[in-house]
Amino acid sequence: MKTQDLYNITLSAASKKSAEQIKVGLLLTQLCGGGRKTICDREADLREAVDIMRAGFRDIDSERLERIRLERTGVEYDAEQGTIADEFSETVGDLVDVLNMGDFQCSLSAK
Repeated sequence: MKTQDLYNITLSAASKKSAEQIKVGLLLTQLCGGGRKTICDREADLREAVDIMRAGFRDIDSERLERIRLERTGVEYDAEQGTIADEFSETVGDLVDVLNMGDFQCSLSAK
């Protein structure tokens, strides 16, 4: 699997048990007052990596995630259903983009 393929996996697929078979290298750092603090720098399965990346999520990050997904797909959520087709849902790449917009720096690599 290529690193770019990881970024295209939807978050719903990444949260399933089968994602535990996909091994990734995760580097997640946070900008602090005195520099950067390493949150995670290790190999993990994709499901665990996504959980780690989402651990510090705030409301503004959820809004950014929706905005990034909308810009990428051009498809809005169905207001009546509150859902969207899986192929247009948020991806791991969208999540990484959101983290990189704030106080974090995140990267994944295929193993």
